[in-house]
Parts: sequence; structure tokens; C-alpha cells
Amino acid sequence: MSLKDVLDPKYLETGFRFFLKRSKDEVTKQIIGIAFALASVAKWGCSMSEAQLAAVNNVLNKVRLDETGRPRGRRAGMTAKNKGLLRQFDDPANVAKIVYAADILCEGLPSQGPLTVRQAEAVRTALMTELLLVFPIREANLASLRIGEHIQWSQPGRRGVVSIYIQSVEVKNDQDLEVQLPDRTTRLLEYYLKHALPLLGDPSQPWLFPGEKGHLHPRGMGEQFRRVTKRTLGLRLNMHFFRHLCAKLYLDRNPGQYAIIQYALGHKKIETTMRFYAEFSSVAALKLVDDNLLGLRAELAHLAPIRRRRREK
Repeated sequence: MSLKDVLDPKYLETGFRFFLKRSKDEVTKQIIGIAFALASVAKWGCSMSEAQLAAVNNVLNKVRLDETGRPRGRRAGMTAKNKGLLRQFDDPANVAKIVYAADILCEGLPSQGPLTVRQAEAVRTALMTELLLVFPIREANLASLRIGEHIQWSQPGRRGVVSIYIQSVEVKNDQDLEVQLPDRTTRLLEYYLKHALPLLGDPSQPWLFPGEKGHLHPRGMGEQFRRVTKRTLGLRLNMHFFRHLCAKLYLDRNPGQYAIIQYALGHKKIETTMRFYAEFSSVAALKLVDDNLLGLRAELAHLAPIRRRRREK
């Protein structure tokens, strides 16, 4: 029996009826976990057609989703750990470190090479950081970027405008993702391709971030990234965290503009964006209210019925 046979909708129905009968119709964490695991196998491991995949998901969604259509057993909003990491960036000095991270990591490197392997690794981390800031994708998508397929130039010979395009079938949310790289990011990419990449892997292979077997593994890449950024920038970071960071930095300056973040992060529904990031707009909005109050105090100080005023410092 093949995986496709196991994922036949009628067999799935029978299997979940068995599990639900055993749990007295309670949709347990174990049953939810089985449904999500089968959904991943159906999407990535069986080469199903869209119609077949839709039929499988139709059965699995009866378990995966609650009465309101939201995923069961999923945490609502952001974890306390990620909220703690984000508080680093209430400090403008730490924001400056991250937005200038590529410059800090590449400081002192020769503009025309040659580089040592250690220097090439620093450039690689700088490029990863820069790409995550302008294109906050998941680390699995970052690790598997291919030159010429995902990374495209508008003119032959790797000249002109550079874009990154990832098709929906490669993305968790089934949404096409595309960005046009800013000039600054393009220059760093060109430096990496010319001086760093040849020291880090086989330049004849298509991977932007090559490893020993194909591209770098996302987990190993993430661990190395955390070590380097902690040592160089003094910040606690991980790659997935950049999605939250980009949302925070934007909403701190533009409270309530969730639609921009929805499109930037590839969320299907704006409710998902708001569930994670509404508190950023709340904090920013309260700061605007406080700034307004301070302005009123300065403007109306001469009218306040106070005989002895404290000196404003």
C-alpha cells in the first residue's frame, strides 16, 4: 500500500472515526497532530494533483479546524518568548544595530577581495540578515534559494534590476512571494556572489547558500546565524523572528496599517496579521497619545491654575 492509498479520503474518514470513537468524540491533541502531519505528507510527499489534495484537505479540515474555521490547538498570537526578544528593539540603539547589521558584519573587508573563509562566512551572514530585513521569508525558503530560478535579473549577464520570486507551492501559506531588491541589497548580493560564494561551495551549483549536500540545512544555518549575530551584534536573534521584527518596526511607525504587513508576510487573512501584531499598533498608538498630551501641557501651561510650577528639565 502506497502513501496515496493511505491518504484516500474514504480511508481517512474511516481512520478518524476510529480515533474519535476511542476518545469519545473529543478531538484530542494527538488526533489534531495526526491530521496536520497527514496534511504535510499529502502536500509535500505524494505528488498529488490539486483536485486530489483538495479532497484530502476537505477530510482533514474536519479535524484540523474548529467550528469557526480556525486551526485547533494553535496558539493565538505571539509566544511570550518572541515578545521578550522583540523588547530588545524598543531601544533605538538596538534597532540601529539590526538595520546596519550588514555594514557591521562586513566592516573592514577588502572591497575587491580576496577573502578568507571566515570573512566569506561573515559576508554570508550579512547577506542573510539583509535579505530577511527586505524580504522576511521563512528560513526553509531562505536556505533553498536558487540563483537564476528564485533570484532573477532583468538583463542578461546578471545585470539590471534583481528580484526574488518564490512560487506558492514552495510557501507554507500557498501565496506567491516576490520582492525587488533595493540597490543596497543588490550591491551586497553582487559582492557575495563574486568574492564569498566561491569559497563556500561549488559555484557551478544553483544554491545561493550551498552546503555539503545541496543547500545549507535550515536548522544548522539558523544555529550558525544565532551564534554570529550574538557575537557580532550582541543581540538575541533567530531567523524566523525577523518576520515579527519587520512587522514591529513597520507598525511602530505606522500604527494600524495591518494590510501592508499582511502582504509582506504572505498571510491569507488579515485576521492572522492582527492576531499576532495588534499590540504593536496599540503601543505605538498610546505613544502618539502621550506625545499629544505632552504637547498640550507645553501649549497650555500658562493657563494652568498653579501658583508654583516645577521647573521643566
